Amino acid sequence: MYDGPLFSQRLTGTDVCQSFCEDVDALEPCVAQCECAYVREIMQIIRKWPKEVHQPAGIAQGGAYEIPYLSDIEGRNFKTS
Repeated sequence: MYDGPLFSQRLTGTDVCQSFCEDVDALEPCVAQCECAYVREIMQIIRKWPKEVHQPAGIAQGGAYEIPYLSDIEGRNFKTS
């Protein structure tokens, strides 16, 4: 998924750090050559990845879902409710 550079030094809290890693709402890429920078690049790949839109399942739309009795499954002779 990521074939860019990996850095071994963590720069959190230094002058070159933009503190994106400390902000859960910050999703932008980091330009610092920090060991955490590749994670932010992967976040960008995932954000830009084409996503398919699926319809929610019937149960999520308020549809009914019946739970079968165990006796109806594999010929067993007992019921759970």
